[in-house]
Amino acid sequence: MIKPIPIHIDPAENSVAFGGGQVHKFRRAWAATMLALLATQAMANQELDAATFKYELLKRGWTKPLSRALLSRLVETLNDVFKKTPDCPIRLESLRPTAGPWRLKILRKAKFSIEGSTGSHDRASPGTEKVKWSWPLLLTVSDTDMLRQLLVICRDADEKAMHGGFIDAIELLQEAYKYPLSIDTRTMLLVREALFHKRIGEFDDARTKVKQAIAGADIGLRDGGLLSSAKFLLDRIDYDESPADVFRRLAQFGPEPAPLFAVDIRTAPHWHNLRGLLARRALIEASKNAATDRTQIEGLHQSALLHLETAMYFALALKDFDLLQAIAANLTLHLQSVIALDLADVEQVYAWHILVMSYTNKLDVGKDSAWELIFLGEFWLDNQEVLKKPRKGAKNAFIGYALPSEEDFYLDCIKRLDECADARQVGIARLNYLRFARDHLSPAKLAAAAKALNVLLDNTEGLREVLISEGYGPHLP
Repeated sequence: MIKPIPIHIDPAENSVAFGGGQVHKFRRAWAATMLALLATQAMANQELDAATFKYELLKRGWTKPLSRALLSRLVETLNDVFKKTPDCPIRLESLRPTAGPWRLKILRKAKFSIEGSTGSHDRASPGTEKVKWSWPLLLTVSDTDMLRQLLVICRDADEKAMHGGFIDAIELLQEAYKYPLSIDTRTMLLVREALFHKRIGEFDDARTKVKQAIAGADIGLRDGGLLSSAKFLLDRIDYDESPADVFRRLAQFGPEPAPLFAVDIRTAPHWHNLRGLLARRALIEASKNAATDRTQIEGLHQSALLHLETAMYFALALKDFDLLQAIAANLTLHLQSVIALDLADVEQVYAWHILVMSYTNKLDVGKDSAWELIFLGEFWLDNQEVLKKPRKGAKNAFIGYALPSEEDFYLDCIKRLDECADARQVGIARLNYLRFARDHLSPAKLAAAAKALNVLLDNTEGLREVLISEGYGPHLP
């Protein structure tokens, strides 16, 4: 068996190494970035066009026009390196070298790796080695059932707090500390408790909780702004207890928020959410190849779970419940995708769907899209024989909605999309209804469902192709 030649690209260092040998550092700026993008596209059997290259450079700080002269020099730089490398396994091809698109031609089997995608935090995963991760996580173990149970506790506590039930919220949070919480999560929940105590005038208890949070967060905290937030809360507690007595001290000595070398918490949950979705896509593609090693599949699975859990941490810290529901829905979709690979089971995934739906009812979120309804409908249609029996918590989860075993569930989903959806959402929602109609409705309703979907497909350019590429081809009319 011929071993692939490793090609390691480091965009930050603007370098490449072939076969584990000498590192070649490019003299032309952005050459390694262009090569990394070409390699990424090659792994997907795609070309790199100038618009995509310019967009990626813009994200990395490039603000000048992307001239043909610059593109020509970059192409020449890459070709020079390829020509000077003995038995180089790749070659750059393009009908228009100065304008693109460009494609890497693979002459011999190669294995690309691109620097800059790993972290540095250990967390044990059942049946696998420890993984490196530098971001905050909710738990110290990889356990999706335990993660869901923790989110249920937090959801119920936040629901109580939203309606002024701070005493109940504090009591509910005590259950969370029985779980293997990360230092970041424990600190975040202690600060939450302190806020609840403050709201009902229990200022000494609030201070105690903040001090516990600060004392326990000295080592290993990965959310750089959390400790600063906790320290500021002490000033706020003092002010809320007795403004007249402390305003002079706070005005004179209350420190400003310190500049932090920390992650942008506004972008972080969205970034990790996207990385989780990308890992899921990579896993799906890898699983189509019978030669793919099981270890690679499990690694991509863990990568998706890690990114999505970190995204949930940030959404929970920000109390952005719309975002938290969306991320939970994406984790549910991921688990749904790996049932056939024995990395999740139907009962586990259904429990996650119940949690996702419950956010709408308990925290009044998730009404600006219908992805959670689409995912659930698709899941039920794929597994309806197993899911026919009633499930604990299902009726409470779907208050305001029919169950996915009922026609109104699919009609409600389509109705919601009348005002808040892109064509892909509408297409999948109508396809779910068509699939339901095939199994459970009259011929007249089946014909109407097929006609509505066909009208959408005929009048939306490229939608049929998109749905086919997403794997929905066998269900289309």
